[in-house]
Parts: sequence; structure tokens; C-alpha cells
Amino acid sequence: QNQTSEVNAIVGSAIREGKSCAEIGSIARRACIDVGVPANQASFAGAKLAMRATAAFLARGGHSAESIIEAAEEVAISAGLWGNEKKVLARDAMLDSVVDAVIG
Repeated sequence: QNQTSEVNAIVGSAIREGKSCAEIGSIARRACIDVGVPANQASFAGAKLAMRATAAFLARGGHSAESIIEAAEEVAISAGLWGNEKKVLARDAMLDSVVDAVIG
């Protein structure tokens, strides 16, 4: 749990600094490794956290579902995910961001 908070803080900082989606995904993967996530799991863990944070940021800004999914996919690719896994997680991140935006 503490590891998640630390990675979320790093990703949040990158988003606030205006880093690109590609940079955010890479930063998230590296942050996961730095907090002790095994390298073979860091892509998934980093992508999932970074995709959700990026999607939430874009949803709050009023971006379309399509643009949120595209951004989340770019984050996933830069974190090391490909194929169907990337698409499913991007859609989940977009849906979560919309729910979070509504709940506030």
C-alpha cells in the first residue's frame, strides 16, 4: 500500500509538471522498480497506476472518452504493455475516471 502511494505521488507530480503520456508511463514503470516491484511486474503495475491517474486528470479537464482511451494506451505502451492487455486497461482507466469525476 505504501509503495502504491509513493508511485502515485511520483506519477501525480509528472502529470502536474506537464510530462507527455510516453514520459508518464516510463516514469511509472521506473518508480515501481524503485519501490521494489519486480521488473517483470513493473510494466503492468506502473501502467495501471499511471493510466488511471492520467485518465482522471483528462476526465476532470472535460476530455472525450476517446481521447482519454488514446492517452491511456500511450501511457501503457511507454510502460511496456502491448496488445489486448493495453486496450482493456485503457478502457478500464477511462471508465474509472468518468466514475471518479462524477463522484467527485
